[in-house]
Amino acid sequence: MAIPWDSLKLVFHAHENISIVQIGGLADDETLFVFKALMEETHYMYHELRLLLSMKSHPNIIARPHGLVMKSRQGDSEPGIVGFLLQLYPGPTLQRKLQIAGPTITMAEKLSWSRQLASALIHLRTQGPGYFPDFKPNNIVFAEPSAANELHHTPTSSVTRPILLDFEQRGTWYTWAPPEVRYIEYLELLALTSGEGQIRQRYTALLKQNFPHWSPEPGFLKRSISNARDGYNFAWTSLTEEGRAKAQMYAFGKVLWCIFEGVPSPDGPRRVESFLEDFQQNQNFPEFQASPPAIQQLIRRCTAGALDWGSQNSGVVRDGDRIVPWGREACAHVTAAEAQDAATQWWQNELALAEEFVQYQYGSRNGREDIVVPEHVAQLRRDIQKRPSLEEVVNVLLALEAQHETT
Repeated sequence: MAIPWDSLKLVFHAHENISIVQIGGLADDETLFVFKALMEETHYMYHELRLLLSMKSHPNIIARPHGLVMKSRQGDSEPGIVGFLLQLYPGPTLQRKLQIAGPTITMAEKLSWSRQLASALIHLRTQGPGYFPDFKPNNIVFAEPSAANELHHTPTSSVTRPILLDFEQRGTWYTWAPPEVRYIEYLELLALTSGEGQIRQRYTALLKQNFPHWSPEPGFLKRSISNARDGYNFAWTSLTEEGRAKAQMYAFGKVLWCIFEGVPSPDGPRRVESFLEDFQQNQNFPEFQASPPAIQQLIRRCTAGALDWGSQNSGVVRDGDRIVPWGREACAHVTAAEAQDAATQWWQNELALAEEFVQYQYGSRNGREDIVVPEHVAQLRRDIQKRPSLEEVVNVLLALEAQHETT
């Protein structure tokens, strides 16, 4: 359905790219829609639109767009697409629900939500690119059980349904991205955005050496939609099909931790990332306080390779409204220079790990028996293989649901 731009009535502006609107001219119809548009990098919008239109429906995935919003351009007789309308789901995001009601969420709800989300990811594996890189609680919204009838499904329980949103597939925060994805993203970010020419040249050369088809030119990054069926996130599209499935499990494990611990984010008060959110939680990933043993084991497997399981630290930590070097929270006199030095040292170490991983995983050293693979690269390879399949996760959740129902 084509909807004229000037027929939309703004109700409120929810986000930089999201507005809640009504369609004017429809008598007695006060239905609200989500209007999504991108002013820049529109290739992500077209990719999401194609993906939503081509995917088969699923009760835990946002419904197909209601219509395309068209606007005439000056000097052009043909209107262009400026965005699209999506169904507005009435419930809060999973992030918000965990923030306001985390301790009161029942085990039945936690198990049901987790199983439904796993089912959605299994469905996505067969659709289009087969992965969902931005899997995190604020991209999961709840629909009331009665809304299931819209997709000709019956709700699996009396609890609300979690729905996956946002299929631009441009990537996610480093909190949710596994190391094998982050490492490529680090190098690409430096190659494309560093203010120092020598650094851009260094990482451009490193990427082209290990990924000969990569290019810093805008034409490569914004190539036509017909040549980018898997999306525009280079780190994810560089993975094999198995690699994408394993990377998907990492974010799923972090979301499981949030659900079963009843907290909105893995980044608690000590993490610097918590400055980005206004959360009141007293624990960090991977501390366990509420998760059953079987879920703890499952989360450990899903997030194998996470920095948090090893001996490395994050370089700096949050201490109230300060950022201080790791282990210096109790020190009253910590200078900004000391915190900056600690952060710089951490990033240098992290980049060294990233460079080695990319070179041994993708470059000329890959597969050569005469090359001694650094232990951290070999360990990450082992960790990736430890991550379970979605089917294994579903089996664990079903067993726990059956056990819960009998107690």
